[in-house]
Amino acid sequence: MDKLSPLALSTLAQPNTTRAAQQANAPHKTVEAPKGDQGLSGDCLAESHQEPALGILTRLALAKQAPQAEAPEQPQPQQEQEGIPLETLRPVAREAMTSRGLSTDFSPEALAEVKALGGPARLDGPLVVDMRNLQWVSIDNESTRDIDQLACCEDLGDGRKRLLVAIADVAESVKKGTALDVETQKNTVTVYNPGNIMAMLPEELSTDWTSLGPNVDRRAIVTELIIGADGEVERSDTFEATVRNHCKTDYKAVSGWLDGSREMPGNIANQEGMAEQVKLQIEAGEQLGAAARRRGALEFQADRVITVEKDGRIVDLEAEKKNRASEAVANMMIATNTETARFLHRHNFPVFQRVVKEPERWDRIREVAMQAASELPAGHEMPSEMAILPEKPEAAALSKFLGEMKERDPEHYGEVSFSMLKLMGGGDYLVTPPGEPLQGHFGQGVTGGESGYVHSTAPNRRLPDIIIQRMVKAARRGEPCPYTLDELNALADRCNQMESAAKGAERQVQKAAVASYLQTQVGEEFVALVTGNNKKGVFVKVIDPPIEGKLVEGIEGSDVGDRLRVSLRAVDPQKGHIDFARLEELPKPAPGHGPMLMTG
Repeated sequence: MDKLSPLALSTLAQPNTTRAAQQANAPHKTVEAPKGDQGLSGDCLAESHQEPALGILTRLALAKQAPQAEAPEQPQPQQEQEGIPLETLRPVAREAMTSRGLSTDFSPEALAEVKALGGPARLDGPLVVDMRNLQWVSIDNESTRDIDQLACCEDLGDGRKRLLVAIADVAESVKKGTALDVETQKNTVTVYNPGNIMAMLPEELSTDWTSLGPNVDRRAIVTELIIGADGEVERSDTFEATVRNHCKTDYKAVSGWLDGSREMPGNIANQEGMAEQVKLQIEAGEQLGAAARRRGALEFQADRVITVEKDGRIVDLEAEKKNRASEAVANMMIATNTETARFLHRHNFPVFQRVVKEPERWDRIREVAMQAASELPAGHEMPSEMAILPEKPEAAALSKFLGEMKERDPEHYGEVSFSMLKLMGGGDYLVTPPGEPLQGHFGQGVTGGESGYVHSTAPNRRLPDIIIQRMVKAARRGEPCPYTLDELNALADRCNQMESAAKGAERQVQKAAVASYLQTQVGEEFVALVTGNNKKGVFVKVIDPPIEGKLVEGIEGSDVGDRLRVSLRAVDPQKGHIDFARLEELPKPAPGHGPMLMTG
């Protein structure tokens, strides 16, 4: 088994010479959305980077202003939106959760157990490696307090790197069979609603004692990955450690610094060698991502609307898009999940897997690909061997098509990739018994056999990750698996059920917030994409701003990927309903009159 070499420890260890002063809180904040690899956008690779410009409310207001024949001498100042009090959404959130069987309170027994813990887990233990002196960095959302992940990287030369990923050791504080363990099994995930985030664990744990916050010592599960120049993981190992977060920063700050639009963050600039460390981590994430795409990992662009809050009110909505830093971190976490599955498998343990099967609507995916390729601008035509996908599902071919589409028509890539994302189908948890071949993950290009996929990098907000930690710790210590197969199968069913309930509640509350803002927009026309067609109805997503709703008129003949002109018919903030009517299907180029596929 590969060990972390003494040379690696001495090379990575750097004195933490200075600390940056804590920055003042920003006046605006966005409600924190599910992070890491939670949900289907994590089951498939990350969105592309485009920072939000104007908020959705601002753009809607500007769109309603008719163009003037002559420009006014002085631009009129925009009136500040009054916004929606967050307390008006809290009853909606509670009803959305309780109606789906989700808990909205912690049990007295769980709270008493937290009080008895009294603080973070002790730092020493069997086989625990002291790694606090390494240059650990967290790159996350700006407002994040429940920090699950740190990373540290070493340049091995010739394009190779040693990447260490530390994940908060929640399992050390939340023991199997305790009241807190029972609590995690209620919702199995943190439920993110505007103004009402229902954490899976009490905040004393998730935002402090089991969080890898800045300048505190904490227990962690560390995965070591040796990355080749081609981005493939040459070997890996997993072990218990103590760590210290020397630099807490965020996606936008790092991405802005790297692309030159922002100054270097102060807590990076003020620490010797930290700038090089952060750049090395981003490079490692990008190498891993490039290798994953070559294997067939899928990169989708799926902008979603998030709320902007100020002084207890929702003052705007904006489209959340990923950037260079968030994509690199996602790639590092995805690699960690894959190597954790491999670790358990080679230790002859059952594997609590996250699986995305081959898409059932592959034929429709092929149709969307062909149509998109036929509409490419002149001079950007796609060779037919790329545009015509195989008859049977093949992740590598789809990944190559998406990459080509993004390069040849970035303006419309988001529409095409989002249509395909909706046709993919969701992920599920299932258990692979010891010694049996692992299941694959179509979205990540993981083919199964010796290679599988788990969720392991968000234990403060997701039960499957704690289950994985308990098994990893037992395997590392030479102990038997802490679960029977019957227990694991029951937990997989529970996690699937409650994840679905949580997503439903989040959608309802998010739509309630959006519907409140759209009340003045009823009757407006938009260009939209059909994103769903099932027994519940036909669903569409407005292209700009990216608002989703149900098609209630003109549903006949509509299918995923169709581009429509729609009218906003009605909204119901209490129920979270946003209803559209189809006005027309937007025309497609007639055969022989639009750009054609290249046959050579």
